[in-house]
Order: sequence, then structure tokens, then C-alpha cells
Amino acid sequence: MNALALALFLIRVSIFVVFLLWGIDKIIRPEHAAVVFSNFYFVSNLTPTLSKILGIGQLILSFAFVAGIKKNLTYGLVFFLHLISSVSTYK
Repeated sequence: MNALALALFLIRVSIFVVFLLWGIDKIIRPEHAAVVFSNFYFVSNLTPTLSKILGIGQLILSFAFVAGIKKNLTYGLVFFLHLISSVSTYK
């Protein structure tokens, strides 16, 4: 494996870890997810059930992303979600 391939792999794994933890957090602590959504995404009515559904979807996306399944779709979704989370926290 050359240096570029290794670097890209490590970036993909690190993004996977972040998305994995965010997904697990939505499932285990839906009340925390509701606070985050309220403060950063202006969604004030995130129910625990919806939080868990979003968490499960995020876990599925995370595993598909790290496995390289449907790269155009999964890489695009991960990029978009990461962009939204970054822009929403910008002051």
C-alpha cells in the first residue's frame, strides 16, 4: 500500500469512528441528540424514537462508507452531513 492509499484509508477510518460515535450517541442518549438538534439545527421537536431511527440510519451509512459500498452515494452523504454539522457550529 502506497502512502496516498494509506492516508486515504486512515482518513476514511477516522471519519467512520466519528460518525459511528455520533450514531451510537443518538441511540443511547436520545435526549442529548434532542439538545444538539435544538441548539445547532433549529429542530426543537426531535423525539427519542426519531433520534434512534436517525442513529440507526447513521450507523448503516457509517458501515457502508467505511466498507466502500456505493461510494458515490455514501461518500456524498457523509460529505454533506459533515458539511452541515461543520457549518451549523460556525459562529
